[in-house]
Amino acid sequence: RLQIGIGTSNSTIDTRTGAWLQAHGYAWATSVLALNNWANANYPGVAQVFGAWDPEPSWSSFAAADAWMHGYDSRPGRRLMFVNASADGCSTTNANNDPCNNGWNQHRVWHLAWEHDPSLPIPQIYTNSGNQAHQWMLIDLWATVHVGDGMYLYGSMSQWGACRQVGGCPTTDNTPHEAHDQLLWWLQTDARTTQPSLQTMTDMNWNS
Repeated sequence: RLQIGIGTSNSTIDTRTGAWLQAHGYAWATSVLALNNWANANYPGVAQVFGAWDPEPSWSSFAAADAWMHGYDSRPGRRLMFVNASADGCSTTNANNDPCNNGWNQHRVWHLAWEHDPSLPIPQIYTNSGNQAHQWMLIDLWATVHVGDGMYLYGSMSQWGACRQVGGCPTTDNTPHEAHDQLLWWLQTDARTTQPSLQTMTDMNWNS
């Protein structure tokens, strides 16, 4: 079965008003739902369409990203959302709602990746060092301990294919399996975040 995520991001959205962002999120959800209905009618049992969303702390304020997600979430019948997010600047040592880039923190990353009802987190695990996997484990641990609502991480995203097309990325070119294994390993280092498996993995590439 083919799972297709129709994606956008929070890049450059700080120039938009909250009302515009909510309307755009709602419209995105409407388009995704319509495309999934088309896929069900034409390819029943073969293709499913979901939303996809790349919120990154370095790219916008939290308030702007959250406004967009509220718009998507408010659409009746909206499809589930693959959240292929980053955790820019988040801690690799503590789970105390530590700060991330651009005024975000562990709570805010968790909120967008998980607390909104349609969210299925598939975090970016690009770095060979495993730091990004550790960041997400600590965000999950913070939510488990302080909110009582730890995440179920649905999968991992790498950028191996994109790196090969631009001649290599010396420190951020995990293969899909490396990204998957790093994230699962870190989750399993603490009984409060462990999960037996990750359902999926996906890789970033460019359409040339």
